[in-house]
Amino acid sequence: MADDVTAFIDFCVYDIERILRNQLDALRDDLASDDAHTREHATDETCEILAWLYPPPPLSSEERRRRAEEAAKGANLSEDERLAAMLRTGRSTGRRRGRPRNETSQHAIEAFTWYLATPLSWHEIAVKVKGCKHPRPNPKQRSCRPCGDAIRDAVGRPEKFLKSKGYHPNLPRRVELGRMSPTGLKRLFGSPSSSDQ
Repeated sequence: MADDVTAFIDFCVYDIERILRNQLDALRDDLASDDAHTREHATDETCEILAWLYPPPPLSSEERRRRAEEAAKGANLSEDERLAAMLRTGRSTGRRRGRPRNETSQHAIEAFTWYLATPLSWHEIAVKVKGCKHPRPNPKQRSCRPCGDAIRDAVGRPEKFLKSKGYHPNLPRRVELGRMSPTGLKRLFGSPSSSDQ
């Protein structure tokens, strides 16, 4: 029974991908709304969620070069403006601001779920979601410090996004729930008032 409860909590409360997919389902009616403002807002939010669920691959070096050449062709740009445009285009990842920018960020949703639902450290999570090819003392279980830190930093962006949209699980990590007293759990989840009894 305890395992069933744990699985239920993990699935319903801490599965970030499921939360985002549910939010996509909830936006369907707004996407078909007659109100243009509602439709536009739903479209923007849908695009943001899809970018987290299915991050596009990084731009190839050929695509970056092509974009830089196009930026340099600006007829009304000074030499300095042309150079700045080329540099900006060369650094671009092709993603909207705030969306996953690199390979590590593409693992952010999965890593966030692991963080919330398990007692694993960032270094252990990094090995599970993306691996680590750098030298380290415990290669099967822990990543190097930079890879673990990169995963932690990458998770901060979707966490901020989820909080700004109001559908971040406002609960402690599951490992922290296991340490709470029954009174603390009742306070966290609420208990029936005396009038309901």
